[in-house]
Amino acid sequence: MQKNHVKNDSAQTSEKSLKETLESILETTKSHSIQVSELFNNLGSKGFGIILVFLSLPSALPVPAPGYSTPFGIAIVLIAFQILIGKNSLKTPNSIKKITFSPNISQKILSFAISFLNKIEPFIKPRLLQFQSKQFRPFVAINLILLASLMILPIPFTNTLPAMVICLFGISICENDGLLTLISIALSLLSLAFYAFIIILIMTLGPDALTNLSNWIFDKL
Repeated sequence: MQKNHVKNDSAQTSEKSLKETLESILETTKSHSIQVSELFNNLGSKGFGIILVFLSLPSALPVPAPGYSTPFGIAIVLIAFQILIGKNSLKTPNSIKKITFSPNISQKILSFAISFLNKIEPFIKPRLLQFQSKQFRPFVAINLILLASLMILPIPFTNTLPAMVICLFGISICENDGLLTLISIALSLLSLAFYAFIIILIMTLGPDALTNLSNWIFDKL
């Protein structure tokens, strides 16, 4: 593992917004692939938030990016644990840092993310900073660990929703938006309750439980 020194103090700001950072990376990835290590080397003061956004995007967005959920889920667990214990620098496995995004995949992921940020940017701003404080980070970290664990599980449909919530956590950290943090926690609890129900259903009724449940729902519609 190698350390990646990042500043994760929510009171700090960066010259670039998250959208501007993504646009800058989008421009540089038009003609060549990009490694995760390249992203980590240019984090700036938004540190942990940008890492969370990038590691969750491949699973959060409706673009074909197979094979990322499990390794990135593991990486998010490791990062969240370091947030939980108050680390100011990251130790990231080299196997994660060497993962490469092809120009096609990175362009699709970043373009969708920028489009999404364009829509929600008017509603995001620094506020309720007590929910971005160091004292509140353990609550965020615990939610991240649980959501990332769902990304790792080899169960259908457990990737997208948790990854979307992790992405929202990352955005809230980048933009110092405590209200978005609270919304993300609420969505996290709902997601965890839903997937707990799904897992219990599978354990009780077997792997065909999801198919039977979906058929029942569509019959009622």
